[in-house]
Amino acid sequence: LRAIPSPGVKIEGLAITEKDGAPIVTVDQIITEVKLAPLFQRKLVVDRIIVNRPRLTLTRNPDGSLNLPLPPPSAKPTPPGPPTGDGAPPLTLALEETRVENGEVTIRERHKPGPPPLLHLQGLDIALKDVSLAPPAAKPGGDAPPAITRLTAGGTLAARAVTAQTITVENLRTNLSIKGGVARLDNLALSLFGGKGSGRLMADMSRAPQRMESTIKLE
Repeated sequence: LRAIPSPGVKIEGLAITEKDGAPIVTVDQIITEVKLAPLFQRKLVVDRIIVNRPRLTLTRNPDGSLNLPLPPPSAKPTPPGPPTGDGAPPLTLALEETRVENGEVTIRERHKPGPPPLLHLQGLDIALKDVSLAPPAAKPGGDAPPAITRLTAGGTLAARAVTAQTITVENLRTNLSIKGGVARLDNLALSLFGGKGSGRLMADMSRAPQRMESTIKLE
């Protein structure tokens, strides 16, 4: 934990495991730095978050669910009451830069523990700038909109190799943007079956069922 010149925290050797000790998440290093001056105005401005070599190993159960390291669902939270006390504005959050470096993701079937995995992603690099999550709109008696529809982000995504069982996509690179529940991969380039692919991919996650559009062409 560091206070000067910029407040920040560094975590090394993070691991989250299942009850039997099997790893779900391991991360070599996480660095988070915030800007000092905005704290005096009750604004938390995260200068950067760097996640170095995260490895995510998930298992898909027969019902399609994943063993994500999330807390169990709880009762619907009570909406916060009016501000109390000193009359200061609420603390706001801004995230200027987020980077994931050399990540790896593996998803296996619960009833097929051996190779090949359902999905194996290697050499994942993500760089995002100006990430923001808008507060949920006040709707008396209604549910808050899902977080994905309130998320705004833009940047780049690259992966050395993505293998879905027996099909491998190599050298994937694309511009990534998320706004209003719509994720776009523009200027997408990849290698597949000895050829090259390019185009764009759009996924609208704000509706049910979700809708996807693609203009990827292979040569």
